[in-house]
Amino acid sequence: MPALRISPEDLMERLKSETILIVDVRQDEPYENSKLKISGSVRLLPNDDEVINGFMQSTEKTQPIVTYCT
Repeated sequence: MPALRISPEDLMERLKSETILIVDVRQDEPYENSKLKISGSVRLLPNDDEVINGFMQSTEKTQPIVTYCT
């Protein structure tokens, strides 16, 4: 299934009725300098293939996932 784009507004609406796993993939500096972080999100460094692969292996295949980087 191809990745789809979703607006912040659409995500907020879907979160009212769905369980969606939100993954923050920002690099260290933007993440650490940002005051905005989504509560309950999972943070994965985009260049850490080992951690990302482990995360994907342990995540239910039918689980909706939204990633964000900005």
